[in-house]
Amino acid sequence: MFRFKHAPFCLICIFCISIGLSSYAEEDDNPMSGKKLESGNVSNSLFSLSADPSNSGINNESVNLFTGQHQESFSLVSLAGRGGLGLSLTLDYDGNVTHIAKQENRKVQSSPFGLGFSIGVQSIVCDHKSTASISDDSYSLMVNGSPVELKHVSDNSFITATGDPWLITRHIKYIDGFNMVIAWTIKREDGTVYNYGDSAFVLPAGPANYNATKYMFHYGNYVGNGVTDDAKLYPHTWYLKKIRDPENLNVITFNYLQETAALQVMDSKGNVIPSTKRYTRAVYLNEVTMPDGHRIIINHGGREDYQPYNDVNNYDYYHTKKAEEIKVLNPDSEVLSVTKLSYSYIINSYGNNAFKKLILTKIDNYSGDETEALPPLRFEYYSDPDDIKFGAIKKIHYSSGSIKAIDYTELADSKNISSLSTIIDPDGGGISDQYVS
Repeated sequence: MFRFKHAPFCLICIFCISIGLSSYAEEDDNPMSGKKLESGNVSNSLFSLSADPSNSGINNESVNLFTGQHQESFSLVSLAGRGGLGLSLTLDYDGNVTHIAKQENRKVQSSPFGLGFSIGVQSIVCDHKSTASISDDSYSLMVNGSPVELKHVSDNSFITATGDPWLITRHIKYIDGFNMVIAWTIKREDGTVYNYGDSAFVLPAGPANYNATKYMFHYGNYVGNGVTDDAKLYPHTWYLKKIRDPENLNVITFNYLQETAALQVMDSKGNVIPSTKRYTRAVYLNEVTMPDGHRIIINHGGREDYQPYNDVNNYDYYHTKKAEEIKVLNPDSEVLSVTKLSYSYIINSYGNNAFKKLILTKIDNYSGDETEALPPLRFEYYSDPDDIKFGAIKKIHYSSGSIKAIDYTELADSKNISSLSTIIDPDGGGISDQYVS
C-alpha cells in the first residue's frame, strides 16, 4: 500500500447525476476496500452483470472515511462455479495516487490496469534477510494488497498474526545444498484449500509450471545480486495457484505470465555478459480456469511508461505490459463475453517519459461475438501537475448514464475528514439526498 507522505488531503465532495439507474486499488493492490479475486457463490448471469461495471452505483461507500480517499470497486467478471466455488474478478481503485503520479517510473509505476487500479491476486512474500537459510526468514500473506504477517508455530506450520483459524503449511525441498520453499498451503475454517506457488522447483517453462513462483538469485548462502555467473535460483514470492473445495472435487486454477531478465555479470575473462540464469521481473495473471471448464483469459499489450534502471547488476522490477482485454470462454472455448480496457498517459511537470503514467480511460463490455455492446464506463483525471489532485480520478461516467464528480482539498488537520454527496433528479423533480459525515 502506498501512503501519501505530503500534506494530507481528502475527498470532500462527490456530485452524482443520475439518468435512470439500472461499482484497482496495486496488488495488488493495493489498499483495498473492495473485493478482489475471491471464491464464493455468485450469479450465473454474465453479460448482464456488466450493465454497470461499478456494481456499486452511487453511494457513500466510495469514500474511505478513515483516509478520506476515493476508493471504489468495478466488477469485471462474475462466474458461478461448481461445488460452491464461484469467482468474482473486480478492479479496485484507490485515489491516493498523487505521490505515485509525480515520481519516476524506476521508483514506482502504474499497475498493469492503470494508475490507482489493481486486482487483488493473493500471494505470500518472503523477507529473506539476504540469506538462503530459511531459519531467519519472515513471511507475509498479501491479502487485498495489504500484508498479514505469518507467525512461525513449529516446523513448517504458521498462523496469521490476525488470529485467523487457518492451517498454514510451508512446503520445502532440498535443492543445491539448501532447503528451499517451493509452495504454501492454507486450509481455511470451511475446509477450502488455497495453494500458493508451483509446488516444484521449475524454470519459467514447462507443462508443470503455472508461473506462480517468483525467483531471484542466490550465491551460496547469500541472496542478492552478484557479479559472477554462478548464481542459483531462489524463490521469494508464491502466487495463488489453486483454490480447492474440501473434498478436492472442484478446483479453480490460476496461471500467470512472467517476464524474466538477466543480470549483467562478468565471465572468467572479465567481460560483461548477461547472466545464464534469469530472475523474475514481473508477473501478470493471464488465465483462470473454473471447475466446470469455463475460463477467464486476460490478454496483455505493450506500454510506454517503464524506465529500466540500467545498472550493471541491479534487479529491475517493472511492467512492460498492460491488461487490454478480458475474455470469458465456456468449456467448448466459445467466447461468451469480451471486456476491453482503453488507456492514455499523463506526464508531470518534468515532461519526459520517465514520469509518464498509464491511466485507464474506458472499459467497454461486449457480447462474445462483439455484435452487442453496453455503454462504456469512462474515467476523467486531474491532469495539472501543480495540482495536489494530479493523477486522481476527476469524474466517472457510468454505463447507466450516471456521472460522479470527485474533488479533493488539502487539510490542515487530517482528522477533519468530511464528505458531501448529492443525488439530483435530472428531470428537475427536485429529488435531493445530501449527507455530511
